[in-house]
Amino acid sequence: MSGADRAGNTEVADTVDPTGNAGTPTAGPGRRVVLVVLVVLVLLLAGTAGWLGWRAEVASDADESVSRVLATARSSIGEVFSYDSAALDYDLTRARSLITGNFATEFEQTARDLIVPSSREKAFTVTAEVTRVALIEARPDRVDALLVVHQTATDSTQPQSAQDTLQLVVSMTRTADGAWLISDVIPL
Repeated sequence: MSGADRAGNTEVADTVDPTGNAGTPTAGPGRRVVLVVLVVLVLLLAGTAGWLGWRAEVASDADESVSRVLATARSSIGEVFSYDSAALDYDLTRARSLITGNFATEFEQTARDLIVPSSREKAFTVTAEVTRVALIEARPDRVDALLVVHQTATDSTQPQSAQDTLQLVVSMTRTADGAWLISDVIPL
């Protein structure tokens, strides 16, 4: 020992770890905290990445489901708004299988008061083709869409067919068995 050490000077120049390596700092509580924080951050990042991937998959599935409902709206409106006086019973029965709710009630009234009486007076054909579909709002049990429909009507009393373009807000509602039916139609 030096004379300074014997004189009561207790300064230590280097730290000694239990393995005997002089000058190497030991892993103290500060290093453990940093290590724990890093592990927690890695776990949080991995969890967030997994959650974001799951959400992207759910969103993709939802987009596919909405696309299927919009395709159903397109074909259903085409069928409901098309009929032929020569096959009116068949056409009305087919239309009834595609509708529900308020629209079913309105359709029955229109069929009873207008379509059926007209079919007794003259032969006619009405065809409807949906030319555009746009999503307005989608919920798990209801989808609202804007449909543009080109409709052509011919009858035995007119030399020329009549053509019209309709803009309709169509609501599709999921039934208990999972089918999507037209529940409301609002002309614009």
